Amino acid sequence: YRYKFCGFYPLFFQYIFLRTAERVMIQVGRFKATTFEELFQGIKNLPWEEYIPEDGKFWVKKASSINSKLFSPSDIQSIAKKAMVERMKQKYHKEWFKEDGAAYPVRIFLLKDEVTVALDTSGDSLHKRGYRTMTSKAPLTETLAASLIMLTPWRKDRILVDPFCGSGTFPIEAAMIAANIAPGMNRDFTAEEWTNLIDRKLWYECVKEAEDMIDTTVKVDIQGYDIDGDVIKAARENAKRAGVEHMIHFQQRAVADLSHPKKYFHEKWFCPSNALAAPALHLHRQSQYKPHTLLFPACVQQEDLYSHTHSIKAAADTLKNDSTSCHHRCTGYLLHPDSDIFCIPEVL
Repeated sequence: YRYKFCGFYPLFFQYIFLRTAERVMIQVGRFKATTFEELFQGIKNLPWEEYIPEDGKFWVKKASSINSKLFSPSDIQSIAKKAMVERMKQKYHKEWFKEDGAAYPVRIFLLKDEVTVALDTSGDSLHKRGYRTMTSKAPLTETLAASLIMLTPWRKDRILVDPFCGSGTFPIEAAMIAANIAPGMNRDFTAEEWTNLIDRKLWYECVKEAEDMIDTTVKVDIQGYDIDGDVIKAARENAKRAGVEHMIHFQQRAVADLSHPKKYFHEKWFCPSNALAAPALHLHRQSQYKPHTLLFPACVQQEDLYSHTHSIKAAADTLKNDSTSCHHRCTGYLLHPDSDIFCIPEVL
């Protein structure tokens, strides 16, 4: 899904505050092309001189095609680059460009013969927040973790427990949301070097605004557990770099030993050690106690997504049948046809 907006200030704001997007791009133009000649002429007619300076380094970083007559990414990239050069020659009255200035990567998308040409302003994908330098096997991306959390009923005044936390992505993203820490504050973006388009003062204003919004004094109950002591150490280091280490309790613990001091949290939470399902069970206690969110981020194979649904259901039934936990309602966003348990898959 692509969201459109106008103006450079919203662009900076998106860079710094977006939690779930992978990239932010500037659309240079759109046109229809069913032949390579039409593609060449369409790209050549775009106002590249308004975006790329004479010394700019420009290339087609990626091309993709879906349901279009032009489907070869390498050919699309090659022809697009030639068309861009021809346009630049006409406008700058030069036959050769050093391309030793700032980088201006281009991305081209073809959908049903409709060509969209855009400048990639992000550089590295936005899921790279800058805090996660130590990871476990098959780590979940930060943007996907934030998306799943935002889809749940969890809020900062509710408990969040991740019994398979790995390198801590879920707990860290939850803590950053609770403290209102902008995810893009501690990384660089390609467009920062585009001084011909963007006033650096706007960058500084956005960062200052983000800093003023942070509240690391917020009281939260976020816990992350994993049976592997090494990944727990990595999770603590990642949380420290994210500035939320004081907001999260990490501990080496098997899921069979999962417990919580709150009255409604069952003393022995059942979950198989080989469970590959990835649900987020949202257990809403209809009493004076605050709702609780329990995340199971362990899915590694799409075909095994539902293979242990019965085990997860047993865990929920255990909690629902606990005399101290009153009544719980399990909700979610993907329903297995043979179960009343809703799941959020980690691999989509």
